[in-house]
Amino acid sequence: MIKAVLLFLLTAVPLFTALGQTDSSVKQQTIYEFAQEAPQFPGGSAALDEYLQKNLRYPENAKKAGIEGRVFVGFVVTKQGKITDVQAKAHPFKESDPDLVREAERLIRSMPEWTPGKVKGSAVACRFNVPVTFSLK
Repeated sequence: MIKAVLLFLLTAVPLFTALGQTDSSVKQQTIYEFAQEAPQFPGGSAALDEYLQKNLRYPENAKKAGIEGRVFVGFVVTKQGKITDVQAKAHPFKESDPDLVREAERLIRSMPEWTPGKVKGSAVACRFNVPVTFSLK
């Protein structure tokens, strides 16, 4: 009888643990910090710079207050080239203005799809960082 209870516990506990997992934890994909081929904005880095300059909307409050700066924005380029998980990264020496942070994140979220990064010839999800510069000059 004790052997039967022990056998039940040894088989049932892992089963219940597996059943309790959510789909998101089971289906999580690997996100690469570095890929053999980095993700690329359509048209390359010069096109990315042009996109950022053309689509940046300087926040009116920051403009009136004369606030300038750079916001570093991290995001994930999925296997399909979509932009997800957009987050401003903390500047190592100073805090960024909240209006600049919101605009930088909006700007990155509105980008067109990228060419995804690749590992061994296959598309992979990859982290990428872009500095967004706010200058009144």
